[in-house]
Amino acid sequence: MSFEIIQHKPAEVLTPCVFEDIYFGHTTSTNAHGQSHSRFRQRLGYNLASAVYEQIKELDPSNLIIVPVPNTARTVARGLDDGLREILSRQEGQPKAVKYDEGLLKLTNFRIFIAHSGIREAKTATAFVYDPEVIEGKDVIVVEDSLVRGLTLRERAIETLEEAGAKSIHAAMSCPHIYQICPYGIDFATYQQLMVYRVLKEFMTSEQKTHFYDIAKAQEQEVRPENVVVQIYKLFDPQEISNRMAKQLGTDSITFQTMDGLREAVGDGKTICCACLNGDYPTDAGARVANRAYILDFEGKNQVRSHEVSR
Repeated sequence: MSFEIIQHKPAEVLTPCVFEDIYFGHTTSTNAHGQSHSRFRQRLGYNLASAVYEQIKELDPSNLIIVPVPNTARTVARGLDDGLREILSRQEGQPKAVKYDEGLLKLTNFRIFIAHSGIREAKTATAFVYDPEVIEGKDVIVVEDSLVRGLTLRERAIETLEEAGAKSIHAAMSCPHIYQICPYGIDFATYQQLMVYRVLKEFMTSEQKTHFYDIAKAQEQEVRPENVVVQIYKLFDPQEISNRMAKQLGTDSITFQTMDGLREAVGDGKTICCACLNGDYPTDAGARVANRAYILDFEGKNQVRSHEVSR
């Protein structure tokens, strides 16, 4: 068996996928820019610390425990631990105990996000066990690399922590809101798959949904149309979106990475594709496919991948 790679259009600039670095890259490997995945994720955690502190500053630091969702979030949690200890030291005048511990244990190395939907649900149902001596009675900061569908976090990690007797649960995401589809290969090609987008739909009125549908339909033949979901996202306060997500997930709070925090972790002068986070697709086809996905969702065809629809 043989194959041939044909480059149809030379890349004008290298824009590797940031989600691959957040979720897929092995801790011991480096990304397309030669940056260590371990260093990158640790910096993401460190950059989360200030925002997480605002959510937990009224709690007793000695009762706080940082628990990563295995496996990718472990390095993120270490960085968050470093950042919170530094903040507490400045705020209180002396270091306070913030304990990092492996309170959640994964039963398999299976990556749930990339699985087929039926397999995903079955694997999620048996994904984690807990150490009751670590969790019971504690204020838990549960750290995850990203939140796409919300399946792993809601149905297993949070439910497991509740079962273990956590006093409170505060989620921390190393990635900003994922509210755009990916037409380039990452497995969220429909808007209905994205929890952030589902919350946006709850906030929107019927008139707003129709308005943006009409805009998307009117621009179908344009080479690079205006991304309607970016416009929708800008209508609402990101914190209100997060608050609604926390309520649905069953957490006391949820904190997401900022785009500035993400870019700082990536490093100056390094270009990356963040289209799923900000709608800035590196190719003209990206915005067209995104708008087509919105049209399909509006029409109730939300299980159809827009880049597979013939026009």
